[in-house]
Amino acid sequence: MWYTRNGGPCTFWAHDHILIIKSEETLVIYRDMTCETAYCSQNPTYDDYKSIDANQNCRVVIFPDCTLSDM
Repeated sequence: MWYTRNGGPCTFWAHDHILIIKSEETLVIYRDMTCETAYCSQNPTYDDYKSIDANQNCRVVIFPDCTLSDM
């Protein structure tokens, strides 16, 4: 997978690499190396990630088809 942060460059997301997202940032995850095909049909926001983080350890996982879960 690939991602852009705040509209920046298309960056490779290494397997099992943890990305840190701040409340003021926008992260978009893509299926392709040209960052043209979004991984999620509706891109999760910081608030979406935060609401999934039930134990508040600031870690969530993204499963196939953009299913979010707490770690």
